[in-house]
Amino acid sequence: MYYYASKLNEASCSGCNVKLPPPPAEPAPPPPEHSSLPTESSLLHGTGLSYYDNDDYYSMVRGNKFMSENSCKQMVMNGGISFTAAAVEPNQLSTVLSPTAKSSSQYTEKSDVEYKDGNIVSSTFDGLVDMLRPGATKSFTFTFILCSRLFVKPHELLAKLCKRYFTNYDKVGKNEMKELMDREVTEMTSLVRVLSQWTAMFPYDFRDDRVMALVRSITQRCAAEHMSSIRSEVSSMLERLLDKLTALEQYEETLVDVPQVSNCDQLPAGDILTLGLSPVELANQLTIVELHRLSFVGPEEFVQTFAPSQPQTSTSSISLHHAETKSTKNLEAYADWFNRLSYLVATDILKAVKSKYRARVMEQWVMTARECFNLGNFNSLMAIISALNMAPITRLKKTWSRTSAVCGQQLRQLELCVEPSGNHARYRAALAAAPTETAVPLLSVTCRDLHFANQGSPTKLSGNRVNFNKCTLVARHVSSQLASRRLLVDGPPVTAPPPPHLHLPAWRFLSNRPSLTELALELTSFEREPPVDHLEKERLKRLRGAT
Repeated sequence: MYYYASKLNEASCSGCNVKLPPPPAEPAPPPPEHSSLPTESSLLHGTGLSYYDNDDYYSMVRGNKFMSENSCKQMVMNGGISFTAAAVEPNQLSTVLSPTAKSSSQYTEKSDVEYKDGNIVSSTFDGLVDMLRPGATKSFTFTFILCSRLFVKPHELLAKLCKRYFTNYDKVGKNEMKELMDREVTEMTSLVRVLSQWTAMFPYDFRDDRVMALVRSITQRCAAEHMSSIRSEVSSMLERLLDKLTALEQYEETLVDVPQVSNCDQLPAGDILTLGLSPVELANQLTIVELHRLSFVGPEEFVQTFAPSQPQTSTSSISLHHAETKSTKNLEAYADWFNRLSYLVATDILKAVKSKYRARVMEQWVMTARECFNLGNFNSLMAIISALNMAPITRLKKTWSRTSAVCGQQLRQLELCVEPSGNHARYRAALAAAPTETAVPLLSVTCRDLHFANQGSPTKLSGNRVNFNKCTLVARHVSSQLASRRLLVDGPPVTAPPPPHLHLPAWRFLSNRPSLTELALELTSFEREPPVDHLEKERLKRLRGAT
């Protein structure tokens, strides 16, 4: 657990003391569990709703299946609904403070940075590195460091920065020494402040030993006698980084799988009704859980999916499992949480033997989904709707007939809010109106938007120039998914919410509770309500044969 503490302690220098936290008095609490769940097209029942593992766009996060650039132009998804990629105006960055900034009218072929309407369009890599200074806007710093991994590794970017700021005194005379030492203090102060922004925005980059070796080099230079003015700043930076990496390590230790079970007899007692929570309370607690899990997904994990790390045999496919370890672990865990919640909802409904009780459980989950919509928690909303549209649930005609008319009406309205027509127009409008503090965007839509942004235009333009328009678009999609952290807003960073398992009944109910397998869900569904036609009877025979 204290691996990162030891690494940062090595990086610290005299006068740059890092306070190590005491070892925890108790072991980490039991983790939320996840499991990779097989899916089948029959899980969707003609509702026009996209279930994550069946979504071609979402496959870039779980299935390593990518479309070619040509196929991005037009494709059919979700039951024949056609989507054509429309031209999207990239979110324009504010003007970046730079002594070499030029307007578009002054731009020539020899300019390092090209501007249009005061916003960066393209630039050489060296030009962008030169603009990465403490005076740059937070939007530029976030966008450049985030998207630089598409064409350079983090340790290579940091090495480039160090090369610019480090000064060699081997051939300097004594008369010039004092002036150059004062200049070095100024430049090292700039480097440390850029590094502080980097550690605040992308702390996971500093799990790489190659990056930490450069950090050690920086702190060693700050140990010099004439660098005393910036030692406290370096010490504070390392201490904050240690806290973040320690919290990340403790969270990742909780990411273990909960095995699924094959029949209801193996399920523990209790259901969502026995918790005694109202739909409002349950939706609030689900939102806290979502925000907590989302807070550990690094912004760079979305881009690491596309970052080249090894020779590829095809330009139309890319592996999620980056060669660098742990590069997308928390993003995968967040995707697994969606699948787990869907299967838990379906299991909770099918567990009840009597149809009247199953109808009450259905109504409770529908009302909870409505409250999730009111909070802007679209990820939990979609997980609940996906569960209610699984084939083992939709075929329960007797159970559905016992639900109230209001329940069915509310479910249809919620389905319309997340259906994909018009490039998810209704969902995007609802997300824009949702409160930022509790908004949890739909992960599958963000992954689809990122896929199109990456495939729709090249990272490098002619002359080996960086396509900064593309970088801006990618950063906008990533920051919208992590909107609760306000990544592009100037001001202090938003801290992660406290661990939810300490006080939430819903979290204790969902964290270690097993769910039924896909096969068990279908068999249990036929046990609750026998097959009614020839097709269902044939389906039941095949399922029994498979067991």
